[in-house]
Amino acid sequence: MKVNSGFGLLFLLSCSAFAAAPITAPLQPTTGPGGSDILYTAVQRGIYTVKGYSAGTGYDYYIYTPAGITPGPTNPNPLRTPASAPIILFIHGYDGNTPQPYLVWMAQMAQMGFIVVWPEYDSVADPGLNSYLTAIGLVFNAAVSELATLGGVQPMLGSNDKPLYTIAGHSLGGDLAIGMAAGYQNYGMPQPAAVFAIESGQGTFGKSVNAAKMNPSTMVIFVDGDEDGTAQGTAEHLCDNVTFWTAAPQAPMFKQFLFAITDTTGTPQQLMSHWFPLTYTLRDDVRPYSVDDRDYNITWKLSIALSNCAVYGTDCNYVFGNGPLNAYGETAQVDMGLWSNGVPVTPLLPISDPTAYFAASPYLCTTGTN
Repeated sequence: MKVNSGFGLLFLLSCSAFAAAPITAPLQPTTGPGGSDILYTAVQRGIYTVKGYSAGTGYDYYIYTPAGITPGPTNPNPLRTPASAPIILFIHGYDGNTPQPYLVWMAQMAQMGFIVVWPEYDSVADPGLNSYLTAIGLVFNAAVSELATLGGVQPMLGSNDKPLYTIAGHSLGGDLAIGMAAGYQNYGMPQPAAVFAIESGQGTFGKSVNAAKMNPSTMVIFVDGDEDGTAQGTAEHLCDNVTFWTAAPQAPMFKQFLFAITDTTGTPQQLMSHWFPLTYTLRDDVRPYSVDDRDYNITWKLSIALSNCAVYGTDCNYVFGNGPLNAYGETAQVDMGLWSNGVPVTPLLPISDPTAYFAASPYLCTTGTN
C-alpha cells in the first residue's frame, strides 16, 4: 500500500504541536467568593489621615466601598449601591506602606459587598505590637466617622449597634489580626466576627500575641504555604499560625488550618511561599506579576467566604469543608481548580492538628516559642 508521505509528515507535526501545548493554570471561576461574577464595582473613597496617639504622628488609611453596577449585556440585573455593608479591616504585612500589593484582593472584597479599610499602621515612632494595634484601632474608628461624613454606603451594625466587621491579615498583619481579636477592647474596637490570618509572622512579634484571649465565637482561618520556610529558625511565619491555632479557644470547626502546597505542573507555577498573597509587586514569586489561581482559590475565596459565613451565614461550605464533593472529589474549601490538561491543581490540605503535624521535621515548630 502506498503511503502519502505528505499526510504522514502533517500528522506527525500536528501531534508534536499537540504534545508541546503548554499547560496553564485555571482561569478565574465564574461563581463563588473568588469568582468573576461580582455583585458591585469597587470605589476608592480617598486617602485619609488620622492624628496619632503621640505628638507629631499620623496614620494614612484608605477606604474602598462597593458601588452599583451600570446595567449592561453581561449584567442586566445589577444590584444598586447598598445602604450598608460589613467592614473588612485589612492589615498589611511589615513595611507594606502602600496598598498597591493588595489592591486587586481588596477590590474583590469590595466587589463582593464589603467596605474595606486599609490602615498604614507602621509609621509609628515606637514600633511594637501595642503601638501598631493602637494605630489600627484609631484608624478603624476614624474610618467609621469618615464614612458617616461622606455619606453613601455605611457600616452595617450588629446587635450591639457597633460596626459589624471581620479582619484579614498577611504576614505581620496576621499577627496583628490575631492580636486585635484577642485584645480588641483595649483599642476601642468591637469584637470582630472572624479573622483570616495568612502567612502570619514577622520576627518576634508573634510571641507577644496571646491567642487564648480571643472570644470562642470569633471564627478563624489560618493559611500557610509549604515554601514559607521549612527549617527551624526560618519557619517563623508558619510557626506563628501553629502557635495561635494551639492557643485559640475556638472549637476545632471554628479554627480551620489550611496548608497550601506548591504545584509546578504548568504556568504560572503555583508557588506557596510567604509572598503568594501579593499581586503586582516585585515580591510576588510568579512572573509576570499577575493575579492567578492562588488568589482566586485561596486568598480571595477563603477571606470573603469567611466574612460571608460569619456575617450572613452563607458560603460556610468554603469555610468548614463540609459541602458536597465536586466531580473530582474535592470540597469547595480545598478545591484549586484544574490545570488546562484536566489534572486538578494540588488541593489545599486541611490540618486537623497543626500542633503535632508541624512539630515534626522539617518544620520543628514548638508552640509557645514560635
